Amino acid sequence: MVFLIFAWAFLMGACVGSFLNVVILRLPSDEHSFFTKRSYCYNCHQTLYWRDMVPIFSWFILKGKCRFCHHRISFRYPLVELFIATLALLCAVFAESPVQGLEIFIFCTVLVAVGLIDLDTWMIPLQLPILVTLTGLGFGYAQGMDVFYSRLIGFVAGFAFFALFLLGSTWVLRAVKRLQPDENAMGWGDPVLIGAIGANLGWFWLSWMILLASLQGILLYFFFSWTRKPLPDDDWVPPQKSMPFGPFLALAAIEISLWNLI
Repeated sequence: MVFLIFAWAFLMGACVGSFLNVVILRLPSDEHSFFTKRSYCYNCHQTLYWRDMVPIFSWFILKGKCRFCHHRISFRYPLVELFIATLALLCAVFAESPVQGLEIFIFCTVLVAVGLIDLDTWMIPLQLPILVTLTGLGFGYAQGMDVFYSRLIGFVAGFAFFALFLLGSTWVLRAVKRLQPDENAMGWGDPVLIGAIGANLGWFWLSWMILLASLQGILLYFFFSWTRKPLPDDDWVPPQKSMPFGPFLALAAIEISLWNLI
């Protein structure tokens, strides 16, 4: 019976991961037809068969190529599905209660979407951090006022500190002519994301999360700076070999959540 529960959690996690891939692709382009429009190849626009959308396995069966136009399909698709499936399994195995497992699963799943969207587009859709802010505070309130206040302080402190840092660094860089008068040192998505993370991890883990994100950002900077290609249709082109901070914030928050879970 326990094995069936764990197998069900893994399979449902893989399905959520498959849906998450759709969100990551469509949300930045304002194509919000997540449920009404069937999946299709972004190269030839052919509607996909159901057997081409089986999480994890279809990519390997198709050998990483579209059935119709043979265009290469990124390995990131099955990787995201496998990660979310494993995350669901870990929550089912190690969570002290179904509520705790659901809370961590929602938080980490949304952070995966935030991190990958920011990595691709240098944009954090505010709907996602706002969503986990509300769920984090809601789950915290259900666990007692001490947890709720810790998360509320984490949200306020995280957002306020980075909002002030954004304004201050922008003023300094504009003063020394490193930025144009209409440019900012960073986007407003980062303070909102840090506030959302504080609303889930609480104030204690907030500083550790920022430190871990910064260290990992430095270590992984060289790899990503050489592999990432700026989007050709963007009006704003990122500085050469630069990296957004959002993916590292999301990664560090996921690692701390799993550390606390396991």
